Amino acid sequence: QRILDSGPRSQGSDYKSCMLEYFNWYIEDRYRKGTMENTTHKTYHKIRKAIMKGVQREFKSDTFPFEWLKDKEALRKLEDVLRRDVSGRLFRAKRTASNYLSVLKVVVGNWAESMDVNDLGRFNRLHIDWSRLEMSKARVLTDDELNKLRAYQPQGVLFKQNSSKSMFLFSIASSGQRVVDVITLRTSSFKPGFKILYKVKKTKNDYEVDLNYEIMEALRFVYPEFYEEACSSVLVSNTEVDIQDMYRLVAQEGF
Repeated sequence: QRILDSGPRSQGSDYKSCMLEYFNWYIEDRYRKGTMENTTHKTYHKIRKAIMKGVQREFKSDTFPFEWLKDKEALRKLEDVLRRDVSGRLFRAKRTASNYLSVLKVVVGNWAESMDVNDLGRFNRLHIDWSRLEMSKARVLTDDELNKLRAYQPQGVLFKQNSSKSMFLFSIASSGQRVVDVITLRTSSFKPGFKILYKVKKTKNDYEVDLNYEIMEALRFVYPEFYEEACSSVLVSNTEVDIQDMYRLVAQEGF
């Protein structure tokens, strides 16, 4: 409690003594050296800012001295910081809090190694208390549910639902493409060699997806002529393989 009541900046604010300052130094140092990609750089800064605001809220301090990681009460408050977002609402997914904790452990671990510190045992054993975490309302669809969706054939006024059905199945088949990426695809995205090349809207990274049987089935309602052409055969080296067999082949290890 004495540590927690010590007040802002009482323990110093340079990157060697303050976790928040070191976090910033760690990110910029790796980005400057070219060992951290631009998207990772932005993600780490997002996590750092969220933790910084959480520390200000929970600890009433602008700094977080590394010594606090040895204090049991400080770790309990730090868990609340990781478990909640900056506005105080609970995370909707365990993964978010878990990712924050993983990144923080990497940063602190790097500091401990460079400072030759090996007595942060309590922090290394810190785990999020999931029982206090709001559970996500989203869930993974089962195989049976996906099969029902594949077999669903809307009739009459509901016939336009085929487009939504195809878009959803296409997103799943293409390694979970975001809907915003699916709806902005153009015919120019479909390249020779039966691949889809596109730029991810969120990260601006180029991405490549192989056309498998699932994708072709989903495309059938959108590009029927393209579907017929692609499903006739697929060229693999010098051997023509039927698209259904191709789908089985690409799932094999080492193919």
